[in-house]
Amino acid sequence: MKRYDSTTTIEPRHVTIAEHAIGAAFGLAAFTALLCVLAGMEARIAWKPVLASAVIPLTLAGVGALVRVVEFVLPKAETRLGFDLNGDGTVGENIRIIPVHHNQNVSMSGSDSKIDADDLRYMIERLDMDAQSG
Repeated sequence: MKRYDSTTTIEPRHVTIAEHAIGAAFGLAAFTALLCVLAGMEARIAWKPVLASAVIPLTLAGVGALVRVVEFVLPKAETRLGFDLNGDGTVGENIRIIPVHHNQNVSMSGSDSKIDADDLRYMIERLDMDAQSG
């Protein structure tokens, strides 16, 4: 008799934003090409809207990637320059409470997540110190 669980689950591969953007670019370009063919446009004119429709998703993905890079670089630039650039009130990285694997956890009400009791205690003490010094 088997007394163990032999079932396995295969996690689906994570599709990157770049793959979505490339797929959207090809799809939109193909759709625009179909519309140009149905409208009877000449090839010397139709390539412009087809190219423009392919560039739109790639441009949006590029802007999104640039925003992610700025979000990553900004705290490092704040640390080097020594002043707050993004207006969050913190110079450098704004690190919140970080749950640590520990045997003493505190359950959050209405949530399945647990926070280490020492981390929670430290956060509350810091909040109290910040309130008293401010």
